[in-house]
Amino acid sequence: MSGEDEKFDVRVCSVPARTPQGEQFSIALARIFGVEPSIGEQIARQAPTFVKRRVPLEIAEHLRGVLGGLGAEVEIRSAVAPSVPPRSAWPPGLPSDSPHAPSPGSPSPPPERMWPSPPPRPSARAAKPQSLRPTAPPTARSWTPLPPGPPPRGLQLSTGTVLLGAALAIALAFAGLTHWLRSVMGVGDAQMLGNTPNEQTACGGHFGLTGPGIEADRRAKQTLVVAWRTGCLSDDYRKFLQDLGDAHRGDLAIVGAGLAAPGLLEPPPEPWPPTGCEPGFQMLPVDRGYVSDALSAPATYLYDADGDLVAAWAGGMSPPQRARLTTWLDERGK
Repeated sequence: MSGEDEKFDVRVCSVPARTPQGEQFSIALARIFGVEPSIGEQIARQAPTFVKRRVPLEIAEHLRGVLGGLGAEVEIRSAVAPSVPPRSAWPPGLPSDSPHAPSPGSPSPPPERMWPSPPPRPSARAAKPQSLRPTAPPTARSWTPLPPGPPPRGLQLSTGTVLLGAALAIALAFAGLTHWLRSVMGVGDAQMLGNTPNEQTACGGHFGLTGPGIEADRRAKQTLVVAWRTGCLSDDYRKFLQDLGDAHRGDLAIVGAGLAAPGLLEPPPEPWPPTGCEPGFQMLPVDRGYVSDALSAPATYLYDADGDLVAAWAGGMSPPQRARLTTWLDERGK
């Protein structure tokens, strides 16, 4: 097997509690690979463990570089058994005056290039058939090495082709790793939506709201609650929420609510919503309820029809997370 075709396994030996930059390892892993921090915690508990098998060397080295940058101890192992060294090319006891004897310092030809000379044909004038006696093993003089063949011609590839292939391989590796994290570690599609584990928020039920909450006639199959305290939402995030509500009208309700830190007695400041803000979706008055949670604003929560938490986002959603939520809603609207 050539070096280009050989496959390798990536094995995580150990992971630190925090990265060299001081960030928690599970959070750093979630940020880089777009998964939940709980997955990093499972990897830490299962170490040493293999995270990728039978991949090209450049992909294995890339994964080792990424995980090693987070402080994890990673090793790369060959996915195949080591080659068995060839047996001796020449039989023992070769006469020193043999024309086939190797010169001092020259390498011996490999055994696969040694071919026995054909035995002599029987003479037609032989009066008696020759007796079938066991013949002696062939000596070194009866072996003739074949001349070496032409050197193999390498495949010529342009630099652009190599870089394109490497980028495609890395993308496939990340897709494979994400699939492995979902299948092996049992992470559901709904849990892969948010950027914060549901256990780290206090808004698990009743749409995460204090007080009476959302009127029954304004609820839908899914409800997206967006909470902040002061100022207005960014134009980009506000437009994303408006487009999302228009695309899933009747199946998705978007509600804006005030945000208060847990343990504080004062509700969000009045007036609510803040003056000059026009979010373009339903705003919940403070007297009907608000969100009391420690997530950074804008804190976003996805609930089912019963008001149970499905996923949570701290500080809004990144573009990949917005695309993932849109796809998730499209699949459930079919």
